[in-house]
Amino acid sequence: MEHAASNIQEFSGFISGLKARDLTGLNEAAIKQTVILPFFSKLGWNTHEPNEVHPEHTIGSKRVDFALIVNGSKKVFIEVKKSGIDLSEHEEQILQYSFQEGIELAILTNGLLWWFYLPLMSGNWAKRRFLTLDISRTDDDAVAASFSLLLGKEKHVSGDFLLTAKFLYELGICRHTAVPKKKPDSVEVSKNLDIDETLSSMLATLKPTTDVQYPWLVKHEGKAIRLTADDLMNFKKFSAICMEQLRFLPAQMNKDAWRNLIVDKLNQVKDVPPEQFVDDLNDITDNYKFRYLLEQFFTKNPARKVNEITLGRAFLSRDVGYQFQLKDFAAYLASHGFKSLSSRDLTPMLRKLGGDNKQRIWDGHKTLNVWSMPANLFEKHGTVEPAEMEGEGE
Repeated sequence: MEHAASNIQEFSGFISGLKARDLTGLNEAAIKQTVILPFFSKLGWNTHEPNEVHPEHTIGSKRVDFALIVNGSKKVFIEVKKSGIDLSEHEEQILQYSFQEGIELAILTNGLLWWFYLPLMSGNWAKRRFLTLDISRTDDDAVAASFSLLLGKEKHVSGDFLLTAKFLYELGICRHTAVPKKKPDSVEVSKNLDIDETLSSMLATLKPTTDVQYPWLVKHEGKAIRLTADDLMNFKKFSAICMEQLRFLPAQMNKDAWRNLIVDKLNQVKDVPPEQFVDDLNDITDNYKFRYLLEQFFTKNPARKVNEITLGRAFLSRDVGYQFQLKDFAAYLASHGFKSLSSRDLTPMLRKLGGDNKQRIWDGHKTLNVWSMPANLFEKHGTVEPAEMEGEGE
C-alpha cells in the first residue's frame, strides 16, 4: 500500500504542475508532447521503445495516435485531439479501430478530458464508455489513482487493468465518476454536515482495530479497508486508497471540513469497549479480485496430469475437483497484490468456499498433501474440462 501511495503522490504532483500550465489552444502534436508522452512515462511505459509505445499505429489504411503494447500484444489504443474539440464526434472512429483489432481498452482525449472505453462490450459507443475524467476539474490524487489503475504498465502486464475497467463498468461507476472540485463558503463544519450519502454510509462503519499499524477500518458495499491515522485524516490519501482498493471515488470535500468531520466521528467511537474491536478484515472470499484470481490460478495454466501439481499448477479431476498445493496458490496471490496472506490465513477462506485438505497424491518420490475445491466452484472452467484431462489417478 505504501509503495502504491508513493507512486500516486509522485504522479499527483506532476498533474498539479500540468494544471498550472495553459493548455488551451494547443494542437494535437503539442498535446502529445506536453501531456500524453509524459503521462505514459510516469505510468511506467518506455516512450522511446516503439514496441511498447507505438505512435501512429497503422490499421490497414488508417492510423491511431498511440498503441500501448506488452510482450507483442496490443493492449490500448489512444486517440488524441486538440483542445476545444468535441470528443463525441470522434468516438466512433477510435472504437471502430479498437473493435476491429480486438482491443480491450480504448481512450479518447484532448489532454484534459479523458474518455475511457471497453470497445468489446455490448451496446452503442456511448454505453461502452465506463469512465470520464476531466483532470482540470478533479482532485490530483483521484486522477493519479485512476490513471495508475487503468494505464499503469504493471497493471497491463498483470492484466489487472481489465479487471478494474470491467469492475467499474459492471457496477455502474461509469461516466462522470470524476467529481468537480467545489469550494465551500466556509471551512467551518457543523456536526450535521451534509456530505455525500455513500461517503456518509462508509463513515458510519468506522471502527477501531487491534492492528497497531492500521488502527482504523471502514467498509463500502461489504468490502473493508484498514487505514492509518494519517490515511483517515488526509482526504487526498483517503480518496486515493478508496479508488485503488474499493474502485470507489468519494465526492470531494474541503480538507479542513473533512478533518473536522473525522475528529467528530473519532470522538463518537473512541470509547468502544475492547470486545467490540474488529480483529479481522472482512472475509476476503467476498472480494471480487480474490475470486477472479482463484479462478485464474485454476484455469489459466492448468496441470494436464495429476503429478504436474508439483509444478505449481492446479489439476481438475472428475471425482475430486480442483487439486493444488496451498503454498503455490499463496505464492500466486502474493504475485498479484495479496502479499500479506499466508497459507494459514487462506485455510478458513478456502474451506468456506467448499475446499478441504484431506487429499493425498504420489508424485513419484513422496506423498504430497493437496487441497481440493469443488469442480463447479465457477460458472465457467475456461478451456479445461474434466473429460480432457490425461493421466488421472497416476
